[in-house]
Amino acid sequence: MHLESLKGKTITYASGCHTFSLVIVDFEQNENAQDIWRFRLIIDKEDVTTQYFGTKNRLNFSLDHFQFVIGDAGYIYIPLEGASVLIDVNDLSRIFLPSVESSTELFLGNKSRKKYHLEIYHHLINITNLETKESTLVDSDDVIVDADFSEDDQIMIETYSRSSKRNKTALYDIVTQSL
Repeated sequence: MHLESLKGKTITYASGCHTFSLVIVDFEQNENAQDIWRFRLIIDKEDVTTQYFGTKNRLNFSLDHFQFVIGDAGYIYIPLEGASVLIDVNDLSRIFLPSVESSTELFLGNKSRKKYHLEIYHHLINITNLETKESTLVDSDDVIVDADFSEDDQIMIETYSRSSKRNKTALYDIVTQSL
C-alpha cells in the first residue's frame, strides 16, 4: 500500500440522522514499531475523536478491505488498533468489539450481512451479532486468507496450511458455532 494514497483521505457516510466522516490524518509507528494510521471522527461537522476514543485514535494499518458502512445494519465500523468499535448511525451508541493482540499487523478486513459483522484477521475471525451485540471469536491454527458469507448464517473460510503448504476451505455455521 502506498502510504501517501490514504494520508489525508476522508470517508463520508450520511445516514438519515447523522453525517459521519473518518479522516485519515497521518501514519506513525506505535510503541511496538508497528505502522498505524492516526484519524479523526467527525459527526455532523463536530470532531468527536477525543470524546469517543480519548487518545486512542489509531487505526489498523491495512485498510485495503475495510468497509466503513456496515450494509443495511445501521452501523459504521472503526478498525481501531486493538479493540475496534461499531457506532450505531441512529442513536450513536457504541459496540466495543473484543481486543485483538497485534491487530494492526493481522487485520485483513471486515464484512457484514444482515445481522452479522465479521472482523477478519490472519489467525481469527470475530463474529458480532448486531441484534444481541455479542461477539464470538473463531480461532484458526492455519493462516486465514479470506472469509465471506455463503449464506446468512454461514461463513466460508479460506485458510493456508503452513505444514501442507496448501489452501483449504471450511464452512462455519454461526448458529451452531461449528465447522
